[in-house]
Amino acid sequence: MKTQGASTARTPAPTVAALPHFEERANATAEPCRPLNGRLAICRHHGLLLTDAEGRLQGKRVGFFYQQARFLARADLRIDGKRPAAASATVVADDHLAAYFVHAPLQARGARREGPRPFIELVIEFRVGEQCRLSCRVANRSLVAVDTTLSWRFDADFIDQSDLRAPRQRSFGPVSRQWTPPGTLALRCEHPRLRHATRLRFKGPSRFRSELGRIETRLSLAPQAEALIEIDIEPMFDPRYAAELPLRRPPPAEAWIDGCARLQASDPLVQAAWDRACDDLQRLQLGDGEGEEAFTPAAGSPNYIALFGRDALMAGWQASLLNPAVLRGSLSLIGKWTATALEPALDAQPGRVLHQRQLGPLALLGKTPFLRYYGDHSAAGLFLIGLARAYAQTGDREWFLANRDLALRILDWMDRYGDANGDGLFEYQTSATGGLKNQGWKDSNEAILHPDGRLAAAPIVVCEIQAIFFAARRALAEAFKAAGEFALGDALAAQAAAARKRFEAFWMEDEGFVALGLDSQRRQISSIASNGGECLAYGVLQPEPARRVAARLMQPDLFSGWGIRTLSARHPAYNPLGYHVGSVWPCFTALTARGLARYGLVKQAHTLARALFEATRLFDGHRLPELFGGHARDAAHPHPGLYPGACSPQAWSAGAVVLLVETFVGLRPAAPLGVALFEPCLPNWLPELTLRNVSLGAGRIDVGIRRGADGGCRCELLADSSGLRLIGPGLDESAPDAAVRAFVDAMP
Repeated sequence: MKTQGASTARTPAPTVAALPHFEERANATAEPCRPLNGRLAICRHHGLLLTDAEGRLQGKRVGFFYQQARFLARADLRIDGKRPAAASATVVADDHLAAYFVHAPLQARGARREGPRPFIELVIEFRVGEQCRLSCRVANRSLVAVDTTLSWRFDADFIDQSDLRAPRQRSFGPVSRQWTPPGTLALRCEHPRLRHATRLRFKGPSRFRSELGRIETRLSLAPQAEALIEIDIEPMFDPRYAAELPLRRPPPAEAWIDGCARLQASDPLVQAAWDRACDDLQRLQLGDGEGEEAFTPAAGSPNYIALFGRDALMAGWQASLLNPAVLRGSLSLIGKWTATALEPALDAQPGRVLHQRQLGPLALLGKTPFLRYYGDHSAAGLFLIGLARAYAQTGDREWFLANRDLALRILDWMDRYGDANGDGLFEYQTSATGGLKNQGWKDSNEAILHPDGRLAAAPIVVCEIQAIFFAARRALAEAFKAAGEFALGDALAAQAAAARKRFEAFWMEDEGFVALGLDSQRRQISSIASNGGECLAYGVLQPEPARRVAARLMQPDLFSGWGIRTLSARHPAYNPLGYHVGSVWPCFTALTARGLARYGLVKQAHTLARALFEATRLFDGHRLPELFGGHARDAAHPHPGLYPGACSPQAWSAGAVVLLVETFVGLRPAAPLGVALFEPCLPNWLPELTLRNVSLGAGRIDVGIRRGADGGCRCELLADSSGLRLIGPGLDESAPDAAVRAFVDAMP
């Protein structure tokens, strides 16, 4: 392959041997990192509650949000006119927060001169979902009776959640207040184009009244007596936008649990990370639509609780081993929003796959294009890969062919609009006001830059999108052949082969690596970045270049010891806490590990996987956040750092854990051909695992995998209702035929 574009001088890369062994690293047992934003967060479906660290709804960046609008900005609790003292606050469950407060009352009846002074305990609990319930349990921990008054000031401003980080928050006009005895308070937005409202309903043992903007109630409590006050906070969406609200069918937890594979892993870090990933993917379910559609996850909490096509499709594909309903539901829900017309204000063209759908105030009022926005290039390829993967795992020919026309529409978009100048490379450029300049997964404005730090000018061609589109055509080719459409399959296979040949435009011989992209003049953007690792996962590279890319990825300027940096540490724009210019993203480190294993580079794949699983110890609950710092794993850096504002949980960070386990298991489904391959590659630090209730073919399987002293792995089939021929060590050990091998090799 030939290098294109001007070459720039670079210092030689340190060798892999310079990296110390994991066991020798000083920060291997660092305490879990907690975000420093001073907030607690709970969420369920489209509801989100943010409080301060004490569990109070006070401050600029707290509130109850629904569909990304702040329906409650403040709940200022006073007892006898004073704020109670905070004792503790914690997230009890995904949708449940509890906080403890204490107060010394002034009005105690029959107080003694001796003995403990009167004392009141308050337990404040929030539960969130389509509405928010605030419960206040008041207990008199005293020897005498007390009389006390509780009061709240509730405020709403209906601002867009995205404005929380802005220097100035955009107002939507005055908010009116209406108290209706015996216990209803309405807060209404009076903006002429946004008539959201919040209705609060009060229940308790005593009468409520409104005094000077505060709602108060008087309690008389005998010694050790308790009283419970409940306040339901209901968001009232502007009825003019009711048609935009998705169909709500929150899935029961039992349906999710019943559909999930269950893992028993010999390594406790793998086990803890898997269990957390399963919980997080359930927590993030939006509950939109019917059946499996309800399992579609939001991108992440707290910043992206909305439908994001690329994120849901990636997470669904990654998590297929855990529960294939995530992928099938995402494909169904996102497929309904595939563009049908040319709408430049939304970056929409016929056949383009949805990037994001937000119903916050700014989107509803047209201040942003994100009500229904299509400015992402990778979602199209991920959608097609997802169709092929779901068919490979289930063999459901009827379902696959029901999506045939949609797949062809997306393929047509790729050629007609994704490749605007017809040269076979897929470039992006926004046409929407407020649209995204960069339309790969690295979508920040600073993400795509030249080796000297200059930002690349649009239209831009990035390497991994070419790889995704190659993989989509290749996977669909085999899927259509398996479904009996051989002519269409052969045509797609030929297109994939041509795309692989064109990918040579990205090869940098002097670096032995893949260029980040091509600029508007089709010159190489020769910055060294993580994107090359993703190209391994999609299989676009030939074996020899792939080995060179793998070696380069494992050099210390890219591999931090915790994961693959988004940008080389030698780049002049490197920032270890930058969003796309030096941080580590678990999702794409896991994709790189998947790619390494794909090319038989198992040792390197195990190294990356181990780094990520050990990174789970750095964060609360063994949860991998959206991204974390790119600082080296060495004695000089006791912790890699956490990106400010990183989502946690994040759908594709949870999916990354499942993808790593699937890579170890080596499951290669070809259900349309009546076969599934197992090519396990357990590392020495994970000598055995058992998976139960794995969805495969027409049923389920239970399988155990063990690693021998020689490094070889064998499978033990414990239960099987799949209806498939299972090929692998310890199973049917005959070689798969050429059609099966071609099918599984085509799937990322």
